[in-house]
Amino acid sequence: MPAVVGVCTLGSTELAVRLRAAPGVAVAAPLRTANLGVEELVRSVLNHPSIRVLLVCGPDSRLFRQGQSLVALVRSGVAGPRQRIVGAVGYRPQLPGLRSSDVDSFRRRVRLVDLREVTDPAVLEPRIAEVAAGCGARTPDVAPIAGPRFRRLRPGGRRRPIASAGEGFFVVSLDRGRRDVVLRHYRDDFTAGHEIRGRRAESVLLGVVGAGLVRDPGHAGYLGAELAKAETALRLELDYCQDIPLRRPTGEESTMPGTGSLEEFTRRIGALLGADGPELHPDRPLGEQVGVDSVRLIELAIVLEQEYGLDLADDVDLRRTTPAELHRCASGRRPVQ
Repeated sequence: MPAVVGVCTLGSTELAVRLRAAPGVAVAAPLRTANLGVEELVRSVLNHPSIRVLLVCGPDSRLFRQGQSLVALVRSGVAGPRQRIVGAVGYRPQLPGLRSSDVDSFRRRVRLVDLREVTDPAVLEPRIAEVAAGCGARTPDVAPIAGPRFRRLRPGGRRRPIASAGEGFFVVSLDRGRRDVVLRHYRDDFTAGHEIRGRRAESVLLGVVGAGLVRDPGHAGYLGAELAKAETALRLELDYCQDIPLRRPTGEESTMPGTGSLEEFTRRIGALLGADGPELHPDRPLGEQVGVDSVRLIELAIVLEQEYGLDLADDVDLRRTTPAELHRCASGRRPVQ
């Protein structure tokens, strides 16, 4: 039986997983939004030349109405400068990332089978087989289309030193008994400032920002990443330590990578230090290559000790060390003097 049916299961990921192996299915996936999600669906269909039928099933969102919008697109197309879907009632049902010709090709290509709100695989699988058997295996000659073109930016940058930002510092931890993510704010003199507890990283971060405790965008981004990591650790019962990648609970097989090659290790060190320019030279001291503030050095020391197992001397000056020296110590588990 030819695999010619593209199955859109709307709000159900589980249904998509179940139907992917069904006879006649070329691809099965959920759809969450009436704009970017529909754009990606159209591109996927046009770039998958075997798809001749689009079967829409599963639960439609009462808020986003992505299913109604998709059906309206197939039936009526788009209109206007923002490529709004004609007859769609979903949330912002517009497709500015597609050309009118792309939409026309999509509409000509697929035959719509509208089974919205049907969620029973026992009902859907025979229907998929029926429409697939009636299509044959002819492949339409349609040129693939590219996705949207983004302006590329390089990752990296630096947070302002905590002292100069005047925001004190923050400690993220977990209260597993109460199932809370805990964020404690300390002033620059180490006296207690504020405490925020919550189950979701977003709400905790919004509370911090709303209280005016974070004004530097770099600190806000850092806290958002740490709080999300803490929430994930709480949900999945993982060990959590601030500034350290998540790992399995103590006693289980470690998921942390080995030291790796010198090139990989040097690249990782550069990312930790926020190096903006060319990659670090492995044989030059770190302090000669990047301007390193105390916050970055503390983070680097934590990673070197807890992730790579380095034994750092109390008076070690990481600015004077080279990536190659650190790599040798990490590979041989020798102390860094």
